[in-house]
Amino acid sequence: MNSEAAIYRHFKSKTEILSFLADSVADGLLHDIDTAGSVGFTSVDIIDEILRTHLSRIEQRRGLSSLVLAEIISFGDKSLNKKVSGQHPDLC
Repeated sequence: MNSEAAIYRHFKSKTEILSFLADSVADGLLHDIDTAGSVGFTSVDIIDEILRTHLSRIEQRRGLSSLVLAEIISFGDKSLNKKVSGQHPDLC
């Protein structure tokens, strides 16, 4: 079976796939912030923990994150580009 066709059973379009991947990265980073804040450290320790965890995540999937971002940029979808740059598409 063609793997490209199989993925479209779960997603309607390439835009949906890329949006899902971008959301997944953002959700992971937000989870790190929530987790660090619930430990009960001082503010400086919380920031340190968040930065360490973020950098570790980035290092672990360095290639994947770069590929997803490069694909989003080259795909040319303005709403996806705004999403990964931190701009909400409905507000711009």
